[in-house]
Amino acid sequence: VRKQLKMLNTLVVSLPVHEIEKVAEFNEVSFISPERTVNVDGHVSQTTGAAYRRDQVSGTGTPYTLDGSGVGIAIFDSGIFAAHRSLQNSSGYSRVVYSKDFTGEGRTDDPYGHGTHVASIAAGNKLYYNAAYSGIALNAKIINLRVLNYNGQGQLSSLLEAIDWLLANRTTYNVR
Repeated sequence: VRKQLKMLNTLVVSLPVHEIEKVAEFNEVSFISPERTVNVDGHVSQTTGAAYRRDQVSGTGTPYTLDGSGVGIAIFDSGIFAAHRSLQNSSGYSRVVYSKDFTGEGRTDDPYGHGTHVASIAAGNKLYYNAAYSGIALNAKIINLRVLNYNGQGQLSSLLEAIDWLLANRTTYNVR
């Protein structure tokens, strides 16, 4: 047993391939999945529609008031560069309130760059660049759960471990 994911009622185990069918027959086992590599497949900035959504709401005469205040957003990605200007509050402090590495590399920054990009789409402020790159939830707190390594790859078990951590800690950070 390599890991026990209590919130998911899951075990991550190492075993010889020839034992998989035998273990799958146990009554206690409902599903077996091999370890898999998780990859980043490009950027999603063109598909979020943040500006479109704000314009759509403001075009109805209803002011856009949802800004993420009091809410936490968990980012499962390649880490987050917490000092990035787009992730600061109006006082210049980072809104990244928690960071944890699940890759085993012992770092939570973002050598690959994708996680910071995704965090900015979700919660980038509008304090810089004439508000051209603001995210959806401008005032949300950010929880950095690094599951992808410096090449933008990770293991399925690391992602599951991060999800398990979030299920156990989501109320602490009011993650929605």
